[in-house]
Amino acid sequence: MSHPSKAWFAFVCLLSYFFMGQAGCQTASEQELGYIRSDIVRMRRDVEEIKQSVGPAASSPCQDLLKKQAAQRETLIALQEGQQQIDSKLEETRHELTALKQEITNLKLNMYSQMDALKAMTRASSPPRPPEGSTPPEESSSPVTQPAAPENAGSRGEESVPSESVGLVDYTKLYDTAYEDYVRQNYPLARNGFEEYLKQYPDTDLADNAQYWIGECYYAEGKYEEAVGAFNKVITRYPTGNKVPRAMLKSGYALVETGKKDEARKMFQKVLDAYPLSSEADQAKAKLREMK
Repeated sequence: MSHPSKAWFAFVCLLSYFFMGQAGCQTASEQELGYIRSDIVRMRRDVEEIKQSVGPAASSPCQDLLKKQAAQRETLIALQEGQQQIDSKLEETRHELTALKQEITNLKLNMYSQMDALKAMTRASSPPRPPEGSTPPEESSSPVTQPAAPENAGSRGEESVPSESVGLVDYTKLYDTAYEDYVRQNYPLARNGFEEYLKQYPDTDLADNAQYWIGECYYAEGKYEEAVGAFNKVITRYPTGNKVPRAMLKSGYALVETGKKDEARKMFQKVLDAYPLSSEADQAKAKLREMK
């Protein structure tokens, strides 16, 4: 009976070892699976963190670039507006200098006219000098007894000068009044003033200026077709005037506003060809580059 008992015991031991090994293998497999699941969760979390950190970092340079471009655009617009204001101030300064020069000329003419008139009155009122060796008359004519001489002096053309000097002063006042209306942006009234000036004084040295400012009034009112016509009159009627290059330039601007870009390019090119060293030529060149 001892042999079967030993064999049975050995069988039982082997069977127990087998089941214990299976249990151990199953436990080890579950632990490894848990480790793998934990690694997967950790990897997913790391990927999400990387996405969150990379997203803003990638978009930040683009945002900075857009902000810089917007700032540069605003700066460019401000520079363009400043250039326009400077051009307007320069034009006003030129006008003031021209008006001042004309006023000085008028004062000189007035002074010379009055001096000539006084000389004429003195010559007319003084008694004639007797010839040498002759006996002077007993009663000489006093200056008071000859008031008619100055009245008749107009026949010699000497008394007509003061009236002309008054006319000179009047026409500058009319011009200045119209220009003051333009500065106040009362364009219709200013235009009427300059047109009235041209009717009364078409041959003065400020006539081309008056015609030019008529064009500027039309341009400021948005009447670009009329502005082109007014500027072209400056070019054709006063070809040697100092307003011709500016009138050509502004005529080109007005043509651009009317949509006639080909004609505008031709006008800008005329400015470059006729006045290559002028400030108007620089502006015409810039406008041509802009229109390409």
